[in-house]
Parts: sequence; C-alpha cells; structure tokens
Amino acid sequence: DSAINVTTKNILLTFDEYITLLNPQENLIISPTVKSFPLIDYKLRNVTIKLKDSLEPNTTYSFDFVETVRDVNESNIAKGLTYAFSTGNKLDNNTYSGKVILAETGNIDSSLLVVLHKNSSDTAIVKNKPRYYTRLNGKGEFTFRHLPADEFSVFVIEGLNNFTKTYS
Repeated sequence: DSAINVTTKNILLTFDEYITLLNPQENLIISPTVKSFPLIDYKLRNVTIKLKDSLEPNTTYSFDFVETVRDVNESNIAKGLTYAFSTGNKLDNNTYSGKVILAETGNIDSSLLVVLHKNSSDTAIVKNKPRYYTRLNGKGEFTFRHLPADEFSVFVIEGLNNFTKTYS
C-alpha cells in the first residue's frame, strides 16, 4: 500500500487470516476508472488482481474494497479496506466529501452514486465515463480519497446500471 513508481499489472494482497470475496465485480471501486475491470481471484489468505489495461503515467490508483473482503470464520467485513499506489513519484492525497439529500423529499437514497468528471459540460454525464465514482453510505455521505490536485464537475446518478452502460 502507498507504493510509488508502480509498473506492475499484477497485484497480490496477503491477509493474516483466510478470507472470502463477496461480489468483487459489484463492490470493488477502482479510481480512476479503468477501461476493463480486472480479473480478481482469491485463495486462502491471498487476493490476486490482474489488470487488463495499462496504467496511466503519474497517476494514483485506489482500490476501495467497500464490503468485498470478509474473513472466513466469522464473516467479519474488512471495513475501510483501501489499497492505493502511484505510477508516478508521489501519491495523491486530496479528498472531497459531502452529503446527498433528495431535495424533493429530504430523504437519503444510498443506491445513488456520486461521480466526478474532468469535462465540465452538463452532457458529460451522458457522453463520457466518469473519472471517479463512489457510493453513498446509509447517511447519504460520500468521500473521494487519493484525488489529484485538479478541478472536477460533480454529478449524482442512479445506481450501477447507469454507470456501466457503454459510453462513446
């Protein structure tokens, strides 16, 4: 974790007890987004991540496991488990956080996603895949970590179905 000048396409995470993965395709959030989701496998105490795409130069990547990793014996979730590294000589550590409340009802919808785009056009959400995304917690709060010093447009969208569609 927190390594710099990384050039590998294979990542091996080793835990101190036997683990299992719960829906990594749905629960793992990779930032910035990648073109193709990596191959993820686990066995005993190890998780292997095989990246399909080349990594961008001078970029900090973050793998947020959300509720993906659990120990085998008690099914305890490894909460807050994030693995971050940089392909450059520094790790980006900027954060952006907030809270989303539905204006019409004042309620919270934790199925919503918050996305960050470099393109500030209001059509970016329809035409381009977001650079970063995260989920809301049960209180409607979100936090982006390991962001570069840059400007982004923020959008809130409904669930993964809208996010995983094909972008032009």
